[in-house]
Amino acid sequence: MGKRNRVATCLARSVWHDRKVRLRRRYLVLLALLPILCALVWTCALSPQQEYRGKKFSDWVVLYYPDLLGAIPRQNGEPRDAIHYIGTNALPYLLEWMRYQPPQWKIQLYERANNVFGWPGNDWLDQKAVRAYAAAKAFAALGPDGLGAISQLSRMLISPPVACGYRAANALASLGAPGLPPLLAVLTNRQAGAIRGLIAVSIGDMGSEARPAVPLLVQCLSEQDYPLAINAAVTLGRLRLALDFVVPALVKTLQATNQFVRQMAIVSLARFGEEARPALSALKALLSESDPATCAVARQALNEIDRKTLKKASPEGRKTPQE
Repeated sequence: MGKRNRVATCLARSVWHDRKVRLRRRYLVLLALLPILCALVWTCALSPQQEYRGKKFSDWVVLYYPDLLGAIPRQNGEPRDAIHYIGTNALPYLLEWMRYQPPQWKIQLYERANNVFGWPGNDWLDQKAVRAYAAAKAFAALGPDGLGAISQLSRMLISPPVACGYRAANALASLGAPGLPPLLAVLTNRQAGAIRGLIAVSIGDMGSEARPAVPLLVQCLSEQDYPLAINAAVTLGRLRLALDFVVPALVKTLQATNQFVRQMAIVSLARFGEEARPALSALKALLSESDPATCAVARQALNEIDRKTLKKASPEGRKTPQE
């Protein structure tokens, strides 16, 4: 009897062991298939794209923003109407396209092509990258329909890679005033890294809606992060807001140790024209600058602000005793 019990116990253990092995194999197979299943579900969720007047949504997005280096085209005819027509259904597409990151082999291939043929940068050769940047700008056409994506855009803003963060910054700026708080939160975070300078660039597209950002941009002028300081100076010139506050800050920046920060401050002062007259004496002092580029930019700024002052300050404008 004892021997039979032992045999039965061994058989039971063997059966239980086999069952555990089979269950384990099934779990492993499911885990292996899970990423594929998720990808299929996501693909099915995003497809097929909606169409408008016979064109896919992605085509309208790229047409809406053909010039990726310009300002946000808040009025752009039919492409804008197409994006607005699709409305909130556009959000999953736009967010997914904005997350695009080219594979390393493609980046290396484009870099070699750039070196050999002198072609433009990688983003302009890669059509998916073009669509990614255009998708960020498309939020301007969505208007209130895009506000539901602010939380996702805020997370994307501080997530690597920086290119995706820059697209998120552009999208938030495209949404106007509601998109500004997340941008300012990261702009004030000194641990955020390079994205801060790119946020300063994006804020420059917001026009008068960026007024609450002006004090923070002025603070950025004195940062040791020079790309941030440079972009802050350029953006202040583009915005042309609160000049009574901004012009003195830019004049103070003319004493910066970094020559490129000084030069961008000069360029922004030139944008203000006669409203930058309080900067004339500081700009005249730069005409004797040892750096030729800074001297040339200062001369051009004086020409934009006050031609008479430039004539008096220039060596060729001063009469000699013989004359």
